[in-house]
Amino acid sequence: MLESIKKSSDAIKKFLPNDNNSSGGIMNKLNKAMSQLDKTLKTTRKVLNGYRSNSLFGKRVTDMLKEINKSSEETHRLLKKLNKKPNSLIFGD
Repeated sequence: MLESIKKSSDAIKKFLPNDNNSSGGIMNKLNKAMSQLDKTLKTTRKVLNGYRSNSLFGKRVTDMLKEINKSSEETHRLLKKLNKKPNSLIFGD
């Protein structure tokens, strides 16, 4: 992806004047923007790598979701039982 962006940048450079004063510093702005985009893409890659299923974060999220699912199933069973016998909390089953 970066190569594609750099090729586009080079193509734009061909159409712009070489003198930064006459182009209003467009080349400088373009270089700064490309540099910032490069940093952003690198950061994005690092963040996305953290979400992979084999990462520590991915494992913790998976474990947490399993616990939430287990709790949800247990709550569902309890609510079903209470729906059948509303007094079961007071008098027991």
